[in-house]
Amino acid sequence: MKKQQEKIKELRLGSVIDTEMKVIPSTIWLELSGMHYDQEKLEEITSELMGLEKDIRYSLYKDLGTCKININSSKDMLKQFNKKGVPVTSVNVEELAKYEDPLIDKYQEYKLVKHLITSFCSKLPAYRAKTTGRIHANFFHYGTKSGRFSCKYPNLQQQPSKYKKGRTIFTAESGNKIIAFDHSQIELRILGDIACEIAFIEAFAAGMDIHTLTASKIFNKPFDSIQKSDKERSIAKTINFGLLYGMSADGLMKKLKTDAGIELTEDQAKEYIRTFKEAYPAISSYMERISQEGIQNRELRQVGY
Repeated sequence: MKKQQEKIKELRLGSVIDTEMKVIPSTIWLELSGMHYDQEKLEEITSELMGLEKDIRYSLYKDLGTCKININSSKDMLKQFNKKGVPVTSVNVEELAKYEDPLIDKYQEYKLVKHLITSFCSKLPAYRAKTTGRIHANFFHYGTKSGRFSCKYPNLQQQPSKYKKGRTIFTAESGNKIIAFDHSQIELRILGDIACEIAFIEAFAAGMDIHTLTASKIFNKPFDSIQKSDKERSIAKTINFGLLYGMSADGLMKKLKTDAGIELTEDQAKEYIRTFKEAYPAISSYMERISQEGIQNRELRQVGY
């Protein structure tokens, strides 16, 4: 412990350690309290997903012209895609995102449903404590390199997000409620503040949607003409968060294709990034500066945060 304290002092991490230690009681409470879920609802959803998995599997057999393949085998499916004229070199998400083909769409839907069954539906009951009827997962408040929480046995942080019905199995017991809340665009608010980006600061102060603002700047459209469901806003949102973590043009293309089904050319992606940097010069300057500092000093510190 003394050696650790000496190292903490040497690295000037006292305030960081103090914050992390204060989180421990809440983390313990979280684990001991556990999460309640509806077993009947889980069984209902499992049955529904298994029926859907079967339908998609037989539809794939029909499209491929054979049932003598293992759809869960990457090797088998790679051969089948190539036979059907889809020149993929693997069946990972990044590679499949390069091609637009109904067969790929159906295969990805099958993989999603299969994942929900094997990684979500079938695993939860095994972790249900007999004494409480709840799931007491293990939370690690400093479980990643970035300092974020992580969770195991099971990973309650990665329950289905796109399959909304899956989350309905988590319920509050009688007399209680589940309350969901989130800090609104907290990373971008902090970025605007520490980079002294006037456009961001004024937008947040006025209650404007920052993704709509970015879309209006990138696509040169009036702010009020862009709706939350518009393609332009989806692209802007991905850029806002992506560039904050160093996303490249290639990364932007893959992210939009995978998450939103939006296809961009490399030139379009580069142009959108260029326009973003031009629209927010203080952020661009700040990101460039701290990148260089990180490379030179092998550490980053932000005074006051």
